[in-house]
Amino acid sequence: MPANRIGHAANGGPFAAPQLKVIQELLSLSSFAVFSTAVLKEKLRWTDGLGFLFILVGVVTAMVGRQASTSPPSPLPEEVELLLAPPPAESSG
Repeated sequence: MPANRIGHAANGGPFAAPQLKVIQELLSLSSFAVFSTAVLKEKLRWTDGLGFLFILVGVVTAMVGRQASTSPPSPLPEEVELLLAPPPAESSG
C-alpha cells in the first residue's frame, strides 16, 4: 500500500509498520460498515459495534507508547551481498 510506504518512519513518516497495519484495518472495516449499511441495506447488530470497538481499542493500544524507529533498515549481511554480486571477470593474459 503506497500510503504505508509514505507514512513509515524509514521514509520520513511518523509511524512504525504495526501501527500502519492497524490503521489500515480500522479504515478498511469502517468503510465496509458504511458500504454494507448504505449499499447492501444490512443493519449492523450490536455485536458488530462491539467488534469495531475492540478494533478501535487495538488501534489505540498500538499507538500508545511506541516510538517509530527512525533508523534506516539494516543492510544485507555480507554473505547475501556476495551471493548477489556478479561473478568476477576472467582476465586473459
